Amino acid sequence: MGKTVVAIYNSVKEAHRAGDELLNNGFNSHDIDICSGKQYEDISHSEENSISLFFRNLFGIDDDRNEKYAKVAKDGCIVTVYAHSDEEAKKASGILDDYGAIDEDENYHNRSSTKDRDNID
Repeated sequence: MGKTVVAIYNSVKEAHRAGDELLNNGFNSHDIDICSGKQYEDISHSEENSISLFFRNLFGIDDDRNEKYAKVAKDGCIVTVYAHSDEEAKKASGILDDYGAIDEDENYHNRSSTKDRDNID
């Protein structure tokens, strides 16, 4: 059974470095997608932005989790790996982490705190 591994990076350059390392470790290019959050916004054709839809399709209907990931990904770059086994998913996850995938929980709370401070008069 296939697994989907997703990582978010702060920049397209970081995401491509991670993608290159995946290729160097035997992953096929057709199993790797790299897309900036801006690209997802540009292709959205509904009221719900396509980043949120992406995460809803991935995680199911968990609006808090989807919102958190969508908020973090909006300004970053998403790398998606379609692994063919648990072992391959673990390998991809390790590579993505080693190449600087951001911690969504920490990044979300930092962005929320910054937003709150920016709204203080």
